[in-house]
Amino acid sequence: MLVTVSGVVGSGKSTIARAVVEHLAQHGIDASVHRFQSLPCFTLLRSSLSVSTVINATTSTATTDAPLRWRDYRPRRLSFASFVVYFARIAAFQAFRATRWRGNRCHVLNRYFIDLLPHLQLTAPFERALYAVLRRAIPRPDLAILVDADTPILFDRRPEYAREYITRVAAGYRERKSDIPWLVEIRTDVGDAWKAQLEAALAPLVAAGRRSSG
Repeated sequence: MLVTVSGVVGSGKSTIARAVVEHLAQHGIDASVHRFQSLPCFTLLRSSLSVSTVINATTSTATTDAPLRWRDYRPRRLSFASFVVYFARIAAFQAFRATRWRGNRCHVLNRYFIDLLPHLQLTAPFERALYAVLRRAIPRPDLAILVDADTPILFDRRPEYAREYITRVAAGYRERKSDIPWLVEIRTDVGDAWKAQLEAALAPLVAAGRRSSG
């Protein structure tokens, strides 16, 4: 099984990913968390289309002498070259998944291909055409979670990031959400209510795990 956790910085991806593993373990399903960018299948392609290159930003120094990250954030144009690299990464991941992740173990990915989409600037018809093909090529996990929270809460959670960056990227996720109909949104700005949301989202996987073990 494959579960992916996506979202802007400060949304709570790591918390949700750990909670997924804990919840599945309570129901007898072996699970582990992986950092998507660090998967060994991306060794040769990691520097070609990473989050940092998509962001195309610089790091500045705030007046408090603390680093302010992505102050000069600009979305990236979707060139044909990056489109090809993206497809190469998808192929590499599919091969890795088919050969290395066999059996009933659940693999939970912190970030996924979806997390590059909000950083793309789609102004030209050519870019929008490439994007349409690209998003349809993303392998569908057994569960794809999009973690979100109100923007002021994101500011409070990640003060080291420029507010412009958080605002624009959070808006990008919300805009792209309708393009990926199989995304399940979980909000972490509603107290502990996210736990019930997560439990409901995981219920089909728990049921499937019981059937396979039975």
